[in-house]
Amino acid sequence: MPIKVEIVTPERLLISRDVDMVTLPGESGQMGVMGGHAPLITTLVTGEIILHANDDEQDFLFVNGGIAEVRPDVVTVLADNAEREDDIDIQRAEAARERAEASVAEAGGAGSAPPVHVAALRRSQVRLRVARRRRARPGMHTPDN
Repeated sequence: MPIKVEIVTPERLLISRDVDMVTLPGESGQMGVMGGHAPLITTLVTGEIILHANDDEQDFLFVNGGIAEVRPDVVTVLADNAEREDDIDIQRAEAARERAEASVAEAGGAGSAPPVHVAALRRSQVRLRVARRRRARPGMHTPDN
């Protein structure tokens, strides 16, 4: 049974479509949701949202916090920030990762760096992972290939 997924940011409705399953980055780890799921509300952490459709098709999105409301027929994500994999500028994301790595290293490593620097590093790493998934798919045409 399909489930509708709506992902909303403060700027726009990013996604509204039916999928077989959605995977969300919850506070306690990755959470898979399919049609008929019990209602719940959960907070989201920085991570990947994966939209699963047609058994072999997956779309990936970066999300940086928010909440998800799950109902049996719809998942609504109110994201603080979210980007589709093909909207992420890899060069900009690489530069952000390098700046974040330098800030963390300058502070003596992740254990002693201010939490804001560690969070920036995490965000940049996840954004890059999501963006690179697009380039790893056979047959995908991107400006880089």
